[in-house]
Amino acid sequence: MTLSLSARNVVKRYEGVVALSDGNLDVHSGEVVALIGANGSGKSTISKVINGVVVLDGGQLLLDDKPVHFASPQAAKKAGISTVFQELSLIPQMSVADNIWLTREPLDGVGRVKRKTVFSKTDELLSLFAGTYKTDLRPDVPVSELPPDEKQIVEILKAISFDPRLLILDEATASLDSRQVQRLFELVQKWKADGKAIVFVSHRMEEIFRIADRYSVLRNGKTVGAGNIKEITDKDLVKLMIEKESGLN
Repeated sequence: MTLSLSARNVVKRYEGVVALSDGNLDVHSGEVVALIGANGSGKSTISKVINGVVVLDGGQLLLDDKPVHFASPQAAKKAGISTVFQELSLIPQMSVADNIWLTREPLDGVGRVKRKTVFSKTDELLSLFAGTYKTDLRPDVPVSELPPDEKQIVEILKAISFDPRLLILDEATASLDSRQVQRLFELVQKWKADGKAIVFVSHRMEEIFRIADRYSVLRNGKTVGAGNIKEITDKDLVKLMIEKESGLN
């Protein structure tokens, strides 16, 4: 299996506070890795290092076995890495379509946006979650008018519109109902079959065991365990998340 991305011994400090002291994560194409940890363990920080939001202070990122450095989210996207953020990155006053295709709108020969193309491409994306919407979700609807679950879906569609090689889902199910989660997981299985690498950041054990192939556990800024999800129980995962350093062998 081809290694897609590896974060090794990653260190990140914020004004003297150590957010990551030894963060490690390996993600292969065609698999889902659950990134697990209590609040403040470093999950979001290592995700932000991978997607170029923050710059690491130590350690290394490897993409296809080659060292990489992402100075911005745009640089990460060019390398095929896309993220569904826990904090939505949508602009409320703009429409669904404009949020998804912002700065990437198809243009005609004189530089005008091809609105019909934008709307048809947006409709194609919206159809991925067909049957799970509570409103008449259309490309021209302002994001501010959407309920939280549909804003989250738009965030997911925006991320997948880049056709990434690596997709990070950071607490992407938090606002979704059970039907929407089920549909997302069906899509994840399809994306996995297409060869995408997926990092699933979550604290919901039932979902982790439903969707993940492997797990990686962070505690107090350190990676303290990783392996196949079938070879560990939910109780042992929780122990890894909360066990004191002094209690480890």
